[in-house]
Amino acid sequence: MKILLVKTSALGDLVHLFPVATYLRHHLPKAQIDWLVERPSADLVSRHPGVDRAIIVERGSWPS
Repeated sequence: MKILLVKTSALGDLVHLFPVATYLRHHLPKAQIDWLVERPSADLVSRHPGVDRAIIVERGSWPS
């Protein structure tokens, strides 16, 4: 199973999503859990033990 968490910015919102990553890792230990995040927060997200990979998105480059 693959799971993608999407919360790209806002440090407070990222931290509030940490328990979700912990819960998912505990209940789905074989799942691949990735997190879509902006570059400034990628280091923080990638250090969470429940996250396998932080996928960096450059939101400023998205077409409008």
